[in-house]
Amino acid sequence: MLAIGGGRVTPVAGSPFASGGVTPLSVTAYGDLVYVANQAIPFVNPDRTPNITGFRMSADGRLTPIPGSTIEFPAGQGPAQVEFNPSGSVLAVTAGFQTDGRIQTFAVLPAGRLKEGPGSPFITREVSGTVGYSWSFDGRHLLVSNFRGSAMTVFSVDGTTAAIEPKGPAYPNGGGAACWTALSPDGKTLYTGNFVGNSISAYAVMPDGTLSLLGTVARREAMKPDTKDVEVSPDGKYLYAVGPMAKHVAVFAIGADRLPRELPAGQSPYTVTSGQWTTALVVK
Repeated sequence: MLAIGGGRVTPVAGSPFASGGVTPLSVTAYGDLVYVANQAIPFVNPDRTPNITGFRMSADGRLTPIPGSTIEFPAGQGPAQVEFNPSGSVLAVTAGFQTDGRIQTFAVLPAGRLKEGPGSPFITREVSGTVGYSWSFDGRHLLVSNFRGSAMTVFSVDGTTAAIEPKGPAYPNGGGAACWTALSPDGKTLYTGNFVGNSISAYAVMPDGTLSLLGTVARREAMKPDTKDVEVSPDGKYLYAVGPMAKHVAVFAIGADRLPRELPAGQSPYTVTSGQWTTALVVK
C-alpha cells in the first residue's frame, strides 16, 4: 500500500501486505473494502490455487484480511480483473485467457464477504477468453472483452442479488484480441485495446447497455502483440494505450466522432526509459 500526500507517494507503515495468494494481478476498493485477485499463474506457481481475497483498509491505509472472504478458482482459471460496481454492491471477476468466456458476479454482504449471484459463473460459447471489462455508467451492465474472437459481450447485472444474464449478441471489432477496456467519462463510449492487432476499437454504448461499433484504429510503431491497458482522460479528450514490450505509451486525441486518432510522430508514442515492461496506467 502507498500513501499519497503533497504530490509524494510513500509506503504505508507495515507495507507490503500479503495479498492472500500469489501473483496478484488486479485490485479494487470501495470505501474501506478492498478485494485482490490472485491469479496464481500455473507456470510461476503450479502448486498454488487462484483466488480473490477481501481486506478492510484502516484510515492510515493498513490492510486487515476479512475472515472467510477468500474464494478459490480452479487451477489455470485465475482471475484477470476484479472490480466493484459504482455503488459497491456487486463485485465482478473475469477468468482471463481461458478456453471459455467466463464472468462471475458476487453480491457484497454487510460483513464484506461475498455471495455468488444467480446465473454466475456465466460461460459464453460464442467467443472466449474474458479478460478486461467496464461497468456501464449506471452500474446495470458489464461490458466484457473477449480475447479469442476479439469481441465484446454485454451482461445485465442485478445491483442487489448480483444475478447475471447475457444481453444481446457478441460484438466483434476485427481488431485482434480485445483485452482491456475503458469507458468515457460520460459513459457513452467504450474503448478496447486489442493486444494482437495493436489497435484501439470504439463502441457506442446505447441507453439499454447494448453496443454499436464505431470503428478500429491502429497504433504506430507497435512491435508484435503489444497493446494492453487503455485509459481515457477525465475530460474525455484523450486516450492513452500501453505497449509493454516496447515500453511505449501511445497518445490519441478523441474526435467529435468519438474515434481516437494518434498524435503526430514526436508527440506519440512516448517511450518510458526506466524499469522493465509498462503494463498498466492510471490517468488523473
